[in-house]
Amino acid sequence: MNWAVLKDAKWWSLTATSLLLGVIGIVLAVYNNSYWAYFVIISAIFTLLGSNRGDQLTGL
Repeated sequence: MNWAVLKDAKWWSLTATSLLLGVIGIVLAVYNNSYWAYFVIISAIFTLLGSNRGDQLTGL
């Protein structure tokens, strides 16, 4: 990873939010809550946004 990506607060917030939503989705799936799919889909969207942000910062 590039140092510019690791210093970026927006990238960190996107990554942390994605991980948190993924964990919430898994916990909801374990307890048979039907909302788990929404959390997993939103987590995937945040992962995509974080990847795009990292690409912008590294200039790829």
